[in-house]
Amino acid sequence: MSFKLIRNSSPSLTNASHLVSVSSRLLAAQTSSSVTAKLDRRRSLARAQQRHIVTIVPQGHEAYRLTLGRNPERLHPGLHINIPLLHTLQLVDTRETSIPISDLNGFTSDNVPVLVSGSLFFRVQNAYDACFSVNNFNENVKQIGTSAMRSVVGSFYYDAIISDRNGINDKLRNVIGNSIQSWGIECTRFEIQTFKPSNREVERQLELQMEVMKHLPTLPGDR
Repeated sequence: MSFKLIRNSSPSLTNASHLVSVSSRLLAAQTSSSVTAKLDRRRSLARAQQRHIVTIVPQGHEAYRLTLGRNPERLHPGLHINIPLLHTLQLVDTRETSIPISDLNGFTSDNVPVLVSGSLFFRVQNAYDACFSVNNFNENVKQIGTSAMRSVVGSFYYDAIISDRNGINDKLRNVIGNSIQSWGIECTRFEIQTFKPSNREVERQLELQMEVMKHLPTLPGDR
């Protein structure tokens, strides 16, 4: 008797399981549809903003308006006509901007492995060159800064960097500035924020070396 009851109840359990599975799939589909609808609304809003016939160039910026991809026309801050499909706008921030360069591994001239972080400050002097002489000048300025910082750090002794950080900052500003000036961009300054050995073992060895140097007897010629 119990065997028959189990057999009779089995289809009900199967149907219930099937209903739960179908409900889960329907709920997942509704959630996915809701997310897709939100993304579609955002895309539509972005396209609607791009279709505006009027554009505003903010203060501290310059823009170039291209007609059918050519004949760039300089636009100063203010209200301007920007006809969709006919015009393309290139907007440039002419204010001083900083780019962080974090946790860069390198070696000093005396082969000490170090970890360096700093900030590169620059300003666009010629918006035309920044738009049309280089692609994505912000990213390229960062790449130049990263390469220059590793190279310049490698030309200084560890003790020299510790004692004269302003000297390495000035050299970095000159090296980076010479590399990016053809893009109409000026490197205003470079600030090294952190400079330390790349691991604790190297730091400990340097500390021991400094302790030894302190306790060495002073020679008559060094006085």
